[in-house]
Amino acid sequence: GKAALSSRGNVVEVPSQKSCEMAAGHLRELWKWAVRNGHAVRVLEIDAKGQGRAVKKNAKQYGAADSRRGWFDDDEYKKLTTFLRSWAKGKSAEDNLSRLTARHLYGRRLLRDLFLFMTNSGLRTGEAKQLRWKNVQFDHEMSDGTVADLLQLTDGKTGARTVVIRDEAGKVLRRRMGESEFVSPDDFVFCAIHGGSHPDVQKVFRALLVDLGMLEDEMGQTRTLYSCRHQYATFRLKYGGKEGMTIDELAQNMGTSVGYIQKHYSHKTVEDAAARLVGRKRELDG
Repeated sequence: GKAALSSRGNVVEVPSQKSCEMAAGHLRELWKWAVRNGHAVRVLEIDAKGQGRAVKKNAKQYGAADSRRGWFDDDEYKKLTTFLRSWAKGKSAEDNLSRLTARHLYGRRLLRDLFLFMTNSGLRTGEAKQLRWKNVQFDHEMSDGTVADLLQLTDGKTGARTVVIRDEAGKVLRRRMGESEFVSPDDFVFCAIHGGSHPDVQKVFRALLVDLGMLEDEMGQTRTLYSCRHQYATFRLKYGGKEGMTIDELAQNMGTSVGYIQKHYSHKTVEDAAARLVGRKRELDG
C-alpha cells in the first residue's frame, strides 16, 4: 500500500535491466552452490532479459566506446604503485607518521596489497575479498615444468576454477603470510586488522584517486577498485602476447568468456599491434 511505497526511500519501483541481470547472476551462483553441496538436484534456470526498465545512457560514460572499461596507462600505473608503496608506510609527502595509528597503517597496507594483488591476478573484488589461505597453493609444478603460485577458487562468480597468478601477486601473498597473525586455512588472506572479512576500502581508494587526479581514465570512465581486474586484462593483452599467451588462456584464467574479453579489451590488442599489422614501424612526419 501507500505505507510500503513511502518507506521505499530512493529505491525505484522497477529496477534497471542491468540490476536484474546482476541479481539473476547471483541467484544462479546460489543454485550452483546448492547443487555442489547436495541441497538441490539441478540449477534453476533464471532469465532476466526484458525484466528491467531501460536506462538512458550517459554520453560521457558510454558514447562511442561504451564497451571499454576503466584502466590505467603505463605511466599512471607506475605513478599509483609508487605512491601506494610509500603511502602504506606512512611516508608520503603529506603524512605525519606520529599521527597515524596502527589501524591506519594496517588499512593502508591492506589497500596497497589488494591493488597489487588484483592487478597481477585478475580476480574480481568479491573473489579477492573472500580468498582464504586454503585457496592458495605456493610453488606448484605445472605439467610443462613451470613452477607457479595457484589459487583454487571454489565459489567464484563463474563457479570453481584454478587461477595462475603472476609473480608480483605471489610476493604480496608471501608478504601478508609473513606479517599476519591470521594464516590458518580458513582465515581470510585480506583480513581485517583483528581477523575476519576486511571492511570496504572503495571509498578510501576513490579518495586517493581524487587526490592524485586519477579518478577518471582517458575515456572519462570512473576508476574503482574493480579497475584492477580491467588493468590485469589490459596489460596481459598488451604484454602477454610476447610471452605466448592467447586470449583463450586469459579468459579461462579470469573466469570469463573469450567474447567478453574481445568486447571490452580487444581494442588494446589492435592498437598495440599496429606496427605488426602495418608490417613496419612508421611514425608521423613532424
